[in-house]
Amino acid sequence: AEVNVKIKKAYCPPKIVEGNPCLDYIKYIIFPWFGKFEVEREEKNGGN
Repeated sequence: AEVNVKIKKAYCPPKIVEGNPCLDYIKYIIFPWFGKFEVEREEKNGGN
């Protein structure tokens, strides 16, 4: 539960890959566990 709160409050700087805590989480936890990560965007935000 505490981890969820920290993840929701994490700052994900745009266009910065190195040292980006959100991308590190995806790289080391999401990819190994699920094998993929998809971001679905609405058409008004550029679509997929």
